[in-house]
Amino acid sequence: MVVLRIPRRSKAHGFTLIELMVTLVIIGVVVGMASVSIYQNPAKDLEREATRLQMLLKIVADEAILQGTEFALAFPKDAYQFLAFSPEDRNWSAMKGKQYSVYTLPENITLSFDIDGESVDQEIARQSQKLQITGDPQNNQPSLLLLSSGEITPFVISFHHSETAQISHIRSDGVSGIYLQ
Repeated sequence: MVVLRIPRRSKAHGFTLIELMVTLVIIGVVVGMASVSIYQNPAKDLEREATRLQMLLKIVADEAILQGTEFALAFPKDAYQFLAFSPEDRNWSAMKGKQYSVYTLPENITLSFDIDGESVDQEIARQSQKLQITGDPQNNQPSLLLLSSGEITPFVISFHHSETAQISHIRSDGVSGIYLQ
C-alpha cells in the first residue's frame, strides 16, 4: 500500500497586497474628509457670508418691484433680518420665509453698515438695545430700504473676520444694483 502524503498548507500569516491597498485607500479617504471639514478658511467664510447677503438683497429688491411692496433690512445684534412694510398697520414686520428670518452671523464675523459714507454703527447698537429691552418684533426699525420703485438706500456693508485683515464689502449707489467687492 502506497500512502500519498499531501503536504498541509500552513496558515498564512499577514495580509495580502490587495487587503493592504484597500485599507490604505479607506484611511486616505477618511483623513481627506476629516481635513476638509476641520480646515476653515477665514477668507472663504467671509466671502460666503457677504455673497449670501448680497444674493438675498438682490432677491428682496426684485420682490419689492414685483409685489409693489416696500421691504427693508434691519440689524439686530450680530445679525440681520428682512422686514416688510404693512400699509394697513403702517408698521414694519418680519418677512415670512426661512431665508428672510433673523440670520445670526458666525461668531468670528461682524459687519458694519454705512449710509452715504456715514457710519450707522451707533444707530444699530441703539436699535439692538431697543429690541432686547422690549422683545417686541414689531419694534424692528429698518436701516436699509428696498423700495417698490426699484430704489435702494445707498449703502456699504462691510464684513470683517477676526482671524484675517481681509474685508468684504457689499455696496449700492441706490439705483445701479448691489455689488460685492
